Amino acid sequence: MSLFPLAIITIFLQIQIGLPPDQILMIQAIKSTVCAIFEFPAGWLADRIGYKKTFILGAISLTICWSLYSFAETFSAVLLADIFLGIGWAFIYGTDSALLYESLTNLNRTYELSKWSGKVSFWGQITEGCCALSAGLLYAINPYLPFIIQVFMSIFSLVLALFITEPQRQKSTRKDKVREMFDLFKLTFIQSPLLRYSTLLFIILGIASYLQVWNIQQYAKESGISSVALGLNWALANLFVALGSIFSHRIEKKVGVFKALMLCIFLLSIGYSGLFLLPGAIGFVFYYFLTFERGVNYPILNSLKQGVIPSENRAGILSIANFSFRLTFAAICPFAGWLISQDGFQNFFGIIGSLFLTGSIILLLKLKKHLPA
Repeated sequence: MSLFPLAIITIFLQIQIGLPPDQILMIQAIKSTVCAIFEFPAGWLADRIGYKKTFILGAISLTICWSLYSFAETFSAVLLADIFLGIGWAFIYGTDSALLYESLTNLNRTYELSKWSGKVSFWGQITEGCCALSAGLLYAINPYLPFIIQVFMSIFSLVLALFITEPQRQKSTRKDKVREMFDLFKLTFIQSPLLRYSTLLFIILGIASYLQVWNIQQYAKESGISSVALGLNWALANLFVALGSIFSHRIEKKVGVFKALMLCIFLLSIGYSGLFLLPGAIGFVFYYFLTFERGVNYPILNSLKQGVIPSENRAGILSIANFSFRLTFAAICPFAGWLISQDGFQNFFGIIGSLFLTGSIILLLKLKKHLPA
């Protein structure tokens, strides 16, 4: 997790490095492409060499990334750092969810997956939010200070990874590894309708909120919000994600999966409508609807996917979802950057919000036919 830098990274790139919005989104697109390229191989590798070794590789990549950022002064230096960031994320995301599920399986408590997914997300977002409170101040003291501190946090994560205990689980015995990889994609997008539509909805709802992570800081700056206040805004955003995560299980338990996901789409529509229709700092408040929605949807969709994934390929299939997410995000970023440059943030929010809303409604109606009774 990028505890300190994310709250100020867009402003850092814009002011310190001198990058325009389209180049910032281009870097995000390249990083997501790199992450997508490594995502599935990393998940497939985790199922075979173990979750612990995969986490160690991810922590090493993140340490290199933030070390490079601590001295970055050019577009090329930032791009190289983000390539290592993409590789690190590829090794960690998917593997973490697989480790949680298999650990609960060993304890005969898989029915608690959505609750624990929500707790993991809750504490992660709270921690990132607390760090964000100081990120703006650290940036004001020295623009590189948040990245330097993050180097030590990454080293600490590497030390923690050394103490991971591998859960007992089934392991693949197939010898034709290439065919097995293709079969995992086939299972995800063709053979299992539940897995297919839950994965596609995960992508749409995820990008709908994640895309604005890289835009909202510039939008806030244009709205007259100071660099120091960006840390507070980032902390609030993380707080809303955390609250959505911790309440996700309760919402699902009370109203069911379909209505809970309908709520996510409703929150999405409110968030984008406010950003589109209301200018400046007033419209900025509606960004928090997107962050709360992100917290609610992930534990629900993660639990749905995990229930139909075979143990021996759990990290691999979860990585396919993340791979698809990153690839789609990389494809959207250039269009988003161009749209902002041409029409400004207001029209961008209106157009992109409409596309996300339409796509998510269609996918949820498809998913409804395959939800467990």
